Amino acid sequence: APGEYIRTTMRGGSYRWFAGTSASSPIVAGVYALVISANPSLDSATLDSIVFDSALDLGSNGWDPYYGAGRVQADMAVIAAIDTPDTDFLSPTIAITSPTGGVIMGEVPVYTSASDNIQVSKVELFVNDVFYASETFEPFEFILDTIEYTDGQIDLEARAYDAAGNVGYSDVVTATVSNTNDETPPEVIIENPVNGSEVSGFVTVDVSAIDNGDVAMISLTIDGEEVMVTNDSTTLSYKWRTKPPRGKGKNSGPAISTLTAVAEDMGGNRSSTTAKVSITK
Repeated sequence: APGEYIRTTMRGGSYRWFAGTSASSPIVAGVYALVISANPSLDSATLDSIVFDSALDLGSNGWDPYYGAGRVQADMAVIAAIDTPDTDFLSPTIAITSPTGGVIMGEVPVYTSASDNIQVSKVELFVNDVFYASETFEPFEFILDTIEYTDGQIDLEARAYDAAGNVGYSDVVTATVSNTNDETPPEVIIENPVNGSEVSGFVTVDVSAIDNGDVAMISLTIDGEEVMVTNDSTTLSYKWRTKPPRGKGKNSGPAISTLTAVAEDMGGNRSSTTAKVSITK
């Protein structure tokens, strides 16, 4: 640019000769678009090289201030782009934004977020490391039919690909399929200290839970204060610093502490158990 004697379209369907940057620069931009379409993996420096080197040299040999690199040749530029090896070595980034865990049932939307330095060409969803589905258009969403899987934990992973064949992997999301009507609560046990025992100093409180499915949560409360919660675990262990009774007679503090453990399964069923222990000096 600027170009001279450029044959271009006019309003109403006619053609005319035109000159200047307003005519020549969009033609050059269009050639770039064709080159990118032919090989989306090319970086900006390689794109420039292809368009400049494939131009028809005019005026003095090589670049000159009157004709620049020459007249663009769309066909030669596209052929050069096709014959140029991939220059993109950066993998896309990909994440599963929903679900992020927890209990899932029925048909579940799986949302992803993918990006690339050039363009994401495809995203695949894997369930338990087995290919499930593929999507080539943004926003790269899937519908997971959990009825195809038995109740219990499943692992979800998304993989993003670009035109150069680079692959990006999401973090694995672990969720729990629960399609059955579970009305049986888990059994929760305070294994230590046992009900009616005497304790002092530092005490390790051990709680366990058993369920016909999966245990979602165990919580421990001591004297009305929740002190610990575990998720997706069948055990809980807490270091408890007991407080000995103060003084004697009417001025003495409470010598009995109440421990309450609550367990919940993936179906929302709950059960609890209590242990009362004596605090000694």
